[in-house]
Amino acid sequence: MKKNIIFCISFLIFCNYFAIINAYGHVCLRRDQVTYMDEELAYVSVPYKEKNWYGRYVVKTRMQFQWVPKLKYKFQNTYYCCEEFEYIEKTCPEHSYCSSSYAKCVCYDGYSGDDCTLIDCDNCGTNMHCYSPNKCECNTGYHKIYDDDVDCVPECNPRCGAHSFCSSPNNCECEVGYKAVVNGYNSTDCRPICAEECAPHSSCTAPGKCECDEGWHMTDGKCQPICSLSCQEHSICKAPEFCECVEGYQQREPDVCVPSCPKGCAAFARCVSPNQCECYDGYEISAESAQECVPKCMQGCPNGRCIAPEKCACNSGYLMGPQNSCEPQCSPACQHGICTGPDTCECEAGYRFAANSQHICEPICEPSCQNAACLAPQICICDVHYEMDMSAPGHVCKPSCQLECVNGTCVSPDVCGCLPGYTGPTVEGNSSICRPHCSGGCENGVCTAPDTCVCFAGYESSSQGCQRVTTTTTSTTSISTTISDTPPSDTTEDLSEYCSSSCKCWTEQSTENGVNTSGKCFSKCMDDFEKACLHPSKCRCNKSTGQLHCDVDGSSELRTFFCSEISPKDDLSSKEAALNASTSDQSAINWQTILVWCVAITVLLAMISTVAYLYLRHESQQPALYSGINGRFENVQ
Repeated sequence: MKKNIIFCISFLIFCNYFAIINAYGHVCLRRDQVTYMDEELAYVSVPYKEKNWYGRYVVKTRMQFQWVPKLKYKFQNTYYCCEEFEYIEKTCPEHSYCSSSYAKCVCYDGYSGDDCTLIDCDNCGTNMHCYSPNKCECNTGYHKIYDDDVDCVPECNPRCGAHSFCSSPNNCECEVGYKAVVNGYNSTDCRPICAEECAPHSSCTAPGKCECDEGWHMTDGKCQPICSLSCQEHSICKAPEFCECVEGYQQREPDVCVPSCPKGCAAFARCVSPNQCECYDGYEISAESAQECVPKCMQGCPNGRCIAPEKCACNSGYLMGPQNSCEPQCSPACQHGICTGPDTCECEAGYRFAANSQHICEPICEPSCQNAACLAPQICICDVHYEMDMSAPGHVCKPSCQLECVNGTCVSPDVCGCLPGYTGPTVEGNSSICRPHCSGGCENGVCTAPDTCVCFAGYESSSQGCQRVTTTTTSTTSISTTISDTPPSDTTEDLSEYCSSSCKCWTEQSTENGVNTSGKCFSKCMDDFEKACLHPSKCRCNKSTGQLHCDVDGSSELRTFFCSEISPKDDLSSKEAALNASTSDQSAINWQTILVWCVAITVLLAMISTVAYLYLRHESQQPALYSGINGRFENVQ
């Protein structure tokens, strides 16, 4: 087997390098090995430039696929004359070849003669000739309509038009009933022949037949234009799809015909029909000129003129009012009056013109206002610090005093006048008080009424006035006073110095007539729990009269008390001393209690801070403790 394979390979090599004889033309063939250049894809190193850290370019290489040239080998056939033969150069005529067997030119099959020109063809069709043995083709200027046609027909270029045929190469003739007509392109068209001339907008479409052009239709023997959309008013269809306005109208917009007035229309008028104008809505023919349109105001324009439909412009001295009417204007404006004409005022009912004025109307108050201003007809408003005197007839305002006049009357704003037998006034609290006057004086007593003196406790009335009582016994005296319940301005909170040193019984006085009517005796409270007594913290002492002004029931209303029973001055009750001692002790106890509470709170805050610190410290030491225990446990293991 191996020997056979080796023999075959050797035989192929022998055939490649030695000639093989051609048995048909004494031409030999040999296989020659030749070299040639080709390209193949290879993985090669390619240089490139790159900028380094210093900004300079350096050359580097990289591997990539690239087409590279490569020398290759191949075998090619080389033909040459065999032995005992030589190459002779000779040209044979067309339709022949050089025969090596006969060493001469031989005609191809179907050709004959010395120049091989005679052709033998059978059954060639009309207008055809034989161009190859047994092969026919159309003559010049002829062609086959279909490939399997036998005959050739003449060819016209350009092609013949409608109703014509190609009678010979490039020669067209019209059909029967048609005639040749030269068109605008220097070519000939075949058009039908009609014995009678066709009507306008129509043409002869077939021999002896007329038809309307496109866009036209036959009506009553005439061709009329067709408009697919009906023409608008005042227009007719003048051409296919074209409407034209009738006489007396002109086209203003597409498909819109408007009447025409060659002379034009006046301002605010329009042309409504040929040569006829009509005013716009809101306008009418002027009474002065029939060719002029003026605006129309249906309600008229009193005191003005109509400048636009339903719009008036007022005359000088008038302005348009809210009712769309011209109203007269007065400058300055009428006060409490009506402007009846430019700068002409008329006062309203109950008013009259002020002095030297034709625009300001002032109210009428009859009789006239006293200490007041006439604000409206028969309405007076009192001046400041005056009030209406309802008892007086007419419009009279009397003075007003903010403070109550005691034993007096209000004679002018905030001014009290004392009654006969009284002097003053003096302001005490919310009252202006006129005190009674005792012409002989009232030392060691109180002047309670004109020339009426009431002695203080411990004093008695005599021809020389109020004298101190010389006996040691106490007496109960009932006195009256006209002093107001409101504490005077010379009151003090120091009760012991002026009002409490020697009085044992305080009696409330009546404010109606100055006489004591209650008869109940009040003493000064010795503590906060004692009842039916006068508490020092709720009383004020009148230094000049020795009276007390106290809030007994908590209503903030002060009631007046006077001493009706006295005791020796040095006899200070044990209860009053005890009250003073208890008050000071209670104040001291309060300060001590506050101090104790402050210390307790400080200690408590310190304890809370200490506990919090110890807790946080304990928590922070736990991780370290656990890590130490774990480490020891691992060492033990």
